[in-house]
Amino acid sequence: MELHVHAEACVQFQTYLKLNEKYSIDSKLKTIEDYKVLLNINSLADMIGNFIYLQQYFRMPEDYSYLVDDIVTYCKNNKIVYIETHFSLTMPKKNKLNVADILFTLTGYLAEAKRKHGIEICLIIDISRGFGYANAQENFQIMKRHIDMHGIEHIAAMGMGGLESKYPGHLYADIFSKARDFGLNTVCHAGEETDSRSIWDAVLLLRVQRIGHGTSAMFDKDLVVHLSENKIPLEICPASNCITKKFVSTYEQHPIRNFFEQGVVVTVNTDDPILFDVELNDEFYRLHKHCNFSLSDIVKVLEYNITASFASEEQKQGYLKDLRDSADRLLNN
Repeated sequence: MELHVHAEACVQFQTYLKLNEKYSIDSKLKTIEDYKVLLNINSLADMIGNFIYLQQYFRMPEDYSYLVDDIVTYCKNNKIVYIETHFSLTMPKKNKLNVADILFTLTGYLAEAKRKHGIEICLIIDISRGFGYANAQENFQIMKRHIDMHGIEHIAAMGMGGLESKYPGHLYADIFSKARDFGLNTVCHAGEETDSRSIWDAVLLLRVQRIGHGTSAMFDKDLVVHLSENKIPLEICPASNCITKKFVSTYEQHPIRNFFEQGVVVTVNTDDPILFDVELNDEFYRLHKHCNFSLSDIVKVLEYNITASFASEEQKQGYLKDLRDSADRLLNN
């Protein structure tokens, strides 16, 4: 199970080549290696810029079938049966697409993936802090209308990503209040590139149920205690944090081990698999190799990934039973 991954960053470079050929976006990009060179990442700003660039490749509703197919492939490669993926409405709007049609078509593809492959892909609709309040409010309203018309199936929550330093969370507090009143789950990127005040705002002002990243909590002991005592999960993305280098640059420096020992609910995720060249399986192996996580510790983190999800309680109990049965066989051999 994975809780923090961006949909377009699950799409393979081969698919982007196909879309590039379809729409003649950039004639200089002819190979997978061309994309790897173009999308090299040394900072969070690089990552966001690359991600926005890739979003422009999806120009018709049917293009999103490629996205769903590649998410399914990613899930199969990592033995994931349930995934919550961030999806922003902003770039489709800027590309002059009918976003209501995109959302309807996309959720249809997700339903088909569940029927065909048994993999549940749920969207976290990202209202996009980096394009201002009016855009974020419009994105919430589009999501709300979709749910009113078609139901909430395959929509897990409302979320908000982007640069915290330029667009602090408190500016969007009333949108999160409206989302809660509407009955939506809420999450927010916080502490990825600014100090712990961003996390405090997400917890106390936005009142979100999970924190995306939360890395800068490593500098705030009171916050770590608050997260632990209130069982507020962190969606930790170790490779992403190390590659963007804002607070850490190696797994050994990463605070995930300390958070875990302090009783914080830590979940492990990839953020942007294609951009960071990482798989979820890799992340768990690196926790074991570099962060002193035993196999029993990893099983506990896997349990956190399940219990912190927005799956139904019945689903969670089923996933937990399957995990514990598999863990018992592994650990007792």
